[in-house]
Amino acid sequence: MTVKLAYLLRQRPNLATKDFQRLWLDNHGPLVASFQTALNLVKYVQTHRLPGDMDESLRTSREMLCVKNEAPFDIFDEYYFDGSMQDFESNLLTPEGRQAWEALIKDEEKYIDFAGSQMFFVQEIPQILPGPHDTLIASEFNHILRAVALADTSEGGFTYWLNGHAPLVRRWATVMGYEKYIQNHPLQASILGTLQKERRMPAARYSWYTNIWVNSRVNYDAKYQEGLAEIRTDEDSGFMAAGSMSCFLAKEHIFVDKYRS
Repeated sequence: MTVKLAYLLRQRPNLATKDFQRLWLDNHGPLVASFQTALNLVKYVQTHRLPGDMDESLRTSREMLCVKNEAPFDIFDEYYFDGSMQDFESNLLTPEGRQAWEALIKDEEKYIDFAGSQMFFVQEIPQILPGPHDTLIASEFNHILRAVALADTSEGGFTYWLNGHAPLVRRWATVMGYEKYIQNHPLQASILGTLQKERRMPAARYSWYTNIWVNSRVNYDAKYQEGLAEIRTDEDSGFMAAGSMSCFLAKEHIFVDKYRS
């Protein structure tokens, strides 16, 4: 069992996207990895937004769903901790765990706009996996892109997202070039308030998100357009609240992965 912490990051106003991503990659990533044992980390992934026309089109094509006049998050961190939520909370109170977290927060303060960032716990529910030994990543050296979408849900939205929308996406996956698809559902944790308070961070507006790993060399033919239209119509059907979405295309950087050879 693992506990997954999602951390959506916005940088301080004096940092441009490319500088923020470089500093986070070169400085903060290795720092987190150095605390792998102290934090009981089994996986740590940085996801960096990939600015450009394709990234922008992801939002312009979802004008009714996306938050108006809000910049997308430029970095999305995911922490996977070994054990249960109780194990995570217990480890946080150990001298080693406490020292590690305090060191990370001190480093975060150099770059992060805490008031504009968000943090929450989730449970992964895989919908499409490339095989029993999942080694697929959206590397900066390959043609795979990772699409991330966060939104609020309407009443009953989670049920439809899981039982209605996911089967539709799976049905069109081959045509759309979707090679991996993971839903991340809310996981309640009392310790979340402590983590937010330590960073002077507001309560998270988001609590769930979806990840789709896309083959950018897919054939954008008539069948693709048919699948895209059906998926987009379903996205607008009401299970996601209008004006609540944040989405972006990205590349991944993996610093810790206990299960990757």
